[in-house]
Amino acid sequence: MNEITPEEGMRRNRENWDARVPVHLEAYSYNEAFKRLQAGGHNLSSEIVEEVRAGVGDVAGRSLVHLMCHIGLDTLSWARLGADVTGVDFSEPAIETARGFSRDLGLPAEFVWTNLYDAATVLDRTYDIVFTSEGVLCWLPDLNGWARVIADLLTPGGTFYLMEGHPFSQVFDDADVPDGIAIKYSYFDRQALPFGPGPSYAGPEKTLPANVEWMHPMSAVLNALIDAGLVIQRVEEHPTAFFQQFKVMEGSFEEGHDLPGDLRGKLPMRFSVRAIKP
Repeated sequence: MNEITPEEGMRRNRENWDARVPVHLEAYSYNEAFKRLQAGGHNLSSEIVEEVRAGVGDVAGRSLVHLMCHIGLDTLSWARLGADVTGVDFSEPAIETARGFSRDLGLPAEFVWTNLYDAATVLDRTYDIVFTSEGVLCWLPDLNGWARVIADLLTPGGTFYLMEGHPFSQVFDDADVPDGIAIKYSYFDRQALPFGPGPSYAGPEKTLPANVEWMHPMSAVLNALIDAGLVIQRVEEHPTAFFQQFKVMEGSFEEGHDLPGDLRGKLPMRFSVRAIKP
């Protein structure tokens, strides 16, 4: 089998995420997220809000760019909390949808369609906060390039925050395990991993185009940020996932999703990083 190039992987992923937009517009979890915003609330977990505020204080009046924002519901959640927000994504249908949500909800935001690696050039400005979260790094072939974009987008003294699925949890799979999980992937494999066609995490009844993922160990994430000149202030690990990552998981949006029985609370399912630009 020929190795998948980063360019080919990103092309497949863009097509996959374009196709996710109509699926997610029908999905229960995304409809509930929109309703929370309609009702005056937001969709950010308590861990995210508390950890960001621990670093920057109140976000009201701060400029914030949300990288890989998809259809913008988390971006608009930061707008609900008072931030001056910009959302960036490589899916044009997702950006158009996010702009519509901004108008419908009366929450001001700028949404920009661009490849993440071109974001600093396209936006041509800096921000107090660069934010990205939950299910983003596996779609990127080059973490060093990702980190350089973050550094270029931050004002001096600005804060970067990431909440993400823990790479250790990504070595497991449940496809051939009826009532649990088993190790399937190497934590240290940096080659492109092709998947699909298959379902979305939010709409399992629909089949999406094939996609490509990359495994990034924790050391690769932290070292990319360090090499880009950022100073890491805090790293946290969390025992719950932000979605039902495995069929046996139990939980909710509010509580997170955990493994059952003897594995409950014992495996890292998410991690967070807060860093500043000197």
